[in-house]
Amino acid sequence: MEALKEMDEQIIPWFQSAAAQLLKDMPAEKAVALALAKITGNTELKVSTHTASCAMTAFLVIMAFFL
Repeated sequence: MEALKEMDEQIIPWFQSAAAQLLKDMPAEKAVALALAKITGNTELKVSTHTASCAMTAFLVIMAFFL
């Protein structure tokens, strides 16, 4: 969460309209989850050991970003 607090807030207007539309179209938790999946390159579920490993890696990267 600290990483988000440290961002330059002048960037917000560039994404605010898209964020508002996304939140209008779906619940906030789903919108954030889908955005994080897209950002980390996980756009479809592929059942394999490799996928589980990649998902865990993506999760750890996301957690590190927010800590």
